[in-house]
Amino acid sequence: MIEIQLNTNTMQKHIVNFHANTLAFYFATGNQPYLFHVGHLKSIEIVEKRGKYYLTVSTGLKDNSEEFDAKVLPKVQELVAAVQKAMKEFQSIQ
Repeated sequence: MIEIQLNTNTMQKHIVNFHANTLAFYFATGNQPYLFHVGHLKSIEIVEKRGKYYLTVSTGLKDNSEEFDAKVLPKVQELVAAVQKAMKEFQSIQ
């Protein structure tokens, strides 16, 4: 399991978790978490815009982009690599 608090400088304190082929985004605002199975993902990537980093996930039907602190970049890179690997493995069994 990989779990990261994306942004520590805000009250939101978004948390992303990857476990058992499921990517979950949790929010402090009480919103329902966003859950994505690797079989539904089209892409996951890190995007840098004007010095800010974003973790971007796309299913083709829904896109989710969450800003994260630069200090957690190595952990987010680890998460992206793990999700991409799981996506390939899932596609190979289809």
